[in-house]
Amino acid sequence: INNIYVKNIPLEYTEQQVKEMFTPFGNIKSLVLKKNDLGQFGFVCYDDPEGKSKEYGPECARKAIEALQNKPMGNGPDGKEIKLYIRPAMARGDR
Repeated sequence: INNIYVKNIPLEYTEQQVKEMFTPFGNIKSLVLKKNDLGQFGFVCYDDPEGKSKEYGPECARKAIEALQNKPMGNGPDGKEIKLYIRPAMARGDR
């Protein structure tokens, strides 16, 4: 799976800031951010820029999950520490 789901992104984070956080792990094919009443979340999809390696995207996604899971993102409005939550993205029907 080369697409990952990320939640607990601070509301003030821009698409560019999120992209900078995930770029060290590989070439980002697409990045989508959305907001709901619980905060900001998004999807990051990695892909081989040359289109040659089927393993490239999943390997980048794995590295990003390992490195950024539970990364402290500051404190929420209630004063509690916010940590990134990341997992492989699943199709709506699979959730």
